[in-house]
Formats: sequence, structure tokens, C-alpha cells
Amino acid sequence: MQLTETQLNAEKTVLGNCIDGADKVAALIEQGFTRSHFALPAHQKVWSAFEALARTPEKVNITDLIQHLEAAGELESVGGHAGLVELATSFAYHFQFEPSVKILTASKKKRDMEIMFISGLEKLQDLTSTAEESLAEAEKVMSSLRETCGIKAVVNISDGIQQVIENMEYRIKHPGQVKGIPTGYQKLDRVLDGLQDTAMIVIGARPAVGKTSFMTNILLNIANSGIPVGMFSLEMSKVQILERIMFGQSGIDPMALRRGQKLTIYQQGAFTGAVRRVKELPFFVDDRPALRIDQIQATARRMVADHGVKCIGVDYLQLANPTGRQSSREREVSEISAGLKALAKELNIPVIVLAQLNREVEKRAGKEAGVPRVSDLRDSGSIEQDADQIMLLYRPFACDRDADPKEAKVIIGKNRFGNTGHINLEWDAAATTYREV
Repeated sequence: MQLTETQLNAEKTVLGNCIDGADKVAALIEQGFTRSHFALPAHQKVWSAFEALARTPEKVNITDLIQHLEAAGELESVGGHAGLVELATSFAYHFQFEPSVKILTASKKKRDMEIMFISGLEKLQDLTSTAEESLAEAEKVMSSLRETCGIKAVVNISDGIQQVIENMEYRIKHPGQVKGIPTGYQKLDRVLDGLQDTAMIVIGARPAVGKTSFMTNILLNIANSGIPVGMFSLEMSKVQILERIMFGQSGIDPMALRRGQKLTIYQQGAFTGAVRRVKELPFFVDDRPALRIDQIQATARRMVADHGVKCIGVDYLQLANPTGRQSSREREVSEISAGLKALAKELNIPVIVLAQLNREVEKRAGKEAGVPRVSDLRDSGSIEQDADQIMLLYRPFACDRDADPKEAKVIIGKNRFGNTGHINLEWDAAATTYREV
């Protein structure tokens, strides 16, 4: 495996921090660090010297390191005095140490996998082996690769008992409180038990019903409580989202503003207050259009790693793209849906996903006119299968202009963690906000 510049600098940074850093050498040895964590032979020799010097911690310094390597006849092969001084002066930055250790650990794991994989391929080329023996060898290699990656394919179900006990203790100690992240809608939280870790929550609606607003309201409520959130806006720009948030927070009607209506002193003050509050929000947005599912996954990982994001929203599923070309639209949506569910499990956070409904909802008559069903989810039945919870937004005014324009409800059509049902809401068009009734 070819050594990249990033890996090379990471090796130099770790070694540079270890010079005059007996505590770091001891910590790395305790973690199981060996010379095999370094790809460059010269760096392997330097690390071996550190292991020897670490037996007498006060000898972990540049002078004793040079003397040790010189006595072993290896000083010139590691770059001589100049090379070691460069390590000590140019790469000994504390803030880079931990990230560099992670890079070395990941690189070693990949090298081990490569060696294992090549060894397996060589055994498979043995012409004297039967097909069954070759298959058994391949399975053995794959099992070893999983173990190297720290992946447990099968565990005993009893391994989860402690988590069940902890959940029960939480219920006993906190009666009536939701276990997941509160959405800011109390009645909805009682039905959903908050937004659960690893859960994929789908919000479905026809266009112009306000599903983006509803998800933004939820994310904003979470961010206002101090919990970092992330959002992938494949349809709207971050400026458009921000305008909605700002107008909603300050109570300004954007339509009246566009008609030339002047802001009152109160509205100006409210808008200034909204600016101040929004600036402090831990709300992170990626508004790039037509993202592939693998791009969403990669950016989501960074959001969690860099900003501690605890909940992510995607607006909306049908605008995302698959990683590769599929034979049908249904297969594409299935890949995206499965990828978002896998992301929720991998990051151990709730992922809210908006989805369009098909036109069947508009064909219903009588009491069922316009009332959405889970089966109305557009393009793929896999969305229904992958989702842990499905909420459907319904506003009678969208189908009947004689209905109350404020009347709305969210229908919980699927809930793996509790009951289904519906919650009555009120739609504030000026503030693009849903409120509980």
C-alpha cells in the first residue's frame, strides 16, 4: 500500500511528539502500539528506539535517542542528526497528536487487511483445491477481515440485557419523560417517545403542505435546547431556510414585506433579537443539490465528528441520488432509503427524512378526501419498510378551499416504538410554522 503524504506527516507528528514525551510513549505502548504501526522503515527504527528508552523514562529525549540509534548503527538510516532534529522541531505539535495517532491506527488496519487479502488470494490460486475448499478459505479470510475491522457479525442476544435494564431504570427514575430527543411538540413526543437513536423518521406529504417547515421547526426546537443538529437541504438554499427561520422567530410576514409594508419598531426589535439568537444556534446546513447517498453519509459523519451533531434532517429523499446507476427509479430510491437507515444506525442518532407522496391521495373522495396513508409514499415500498416511524402531514385546506386554512394534523402511520394515531396542529402561514393545538 502506497504511503500518502497525510500518512507520512502523521507518522512524523507522532514521533515528533514522542521526543521529550515519555508520557506519550508510555500511553501508546499501553494502547498496543508497535513498530508495525509505522509504514516507513526509518520510522519503525525510531519507534523501536523509543520502546527501549521508555524503560528509563528520563531517557526519552533527543540526546539519548541520537546516542541509542548511533550505538545501534542506525542513525544515518533514519536521517541522521538533522532528520531527528526536524522531527523534534517541525512536527511536535500537541494539537495534531491525537488525530495523527488515529490515522496511524487506521492505516495499520488497512495494511493488515491488504496482507490478509493478498494471502487469501494466493491460497485461492492453488489448483489442487476443490471449489468447496476455496469457498471455505474465502469465508475464513472474510471472517478474519471482519475481526480486523472490529465488526462482530453475530452476538448473543443476552449482550443487550444491560441496555434493557438501563432503559427500565430510566423509566422508573423519570416517570412521564421521553427517552429520545424532544421535538418541541409535547403531544407528539408522548406518542413517539421523542426522537430515538438509530431511528429513521419519515415525514411524508404532498407538495406545498409544509413538510420542510415542519422538519425545520423540529430541528430548530432541538437546536434551541442546545443540542447540535444538521440538515441536508437538497431543494432550498441555506439563505431561504434562514429567511424562514428568521421571519418565523420574529413574527414578520414575508408576503407583507414583499408588498412594501414597512416594519414596525416592534418588528425591527424582534428581528434583531432573532438574528442574535440564530447566530448562537448549533444548526449546521449542507445545501448542495443532487447529493449522492454516499456524499450525504460522508458529510453526516463529519457533522457528528466535528460538531457533535445529535440529529440530522434530509430534505428530501427523492431529490438525493444513488451511488451508482440503477435499473429503475424504485431501485434508486430503495438504495437511498436503505443508506439513510444505515446512517442512523452507524452514527447512533435519529435521522429525519422528508418524502413526497404520490397523487393517489388527491383521488380520494368523501371523508377520506386528501387524507394521506403510509402506502402513498412515492416511488418505493422500501421507504415504508426501512422507516422506524412514519408521520404524514395533512391540511384539509390543500384539497378544500372552504376548510380552515390553519387546521392541520400529523398522522403517525407507523411507529415501531409505540402507538399510532394523530396529533392536531395549527398552521401559521405567515411564520411558516406548525404549532400544537
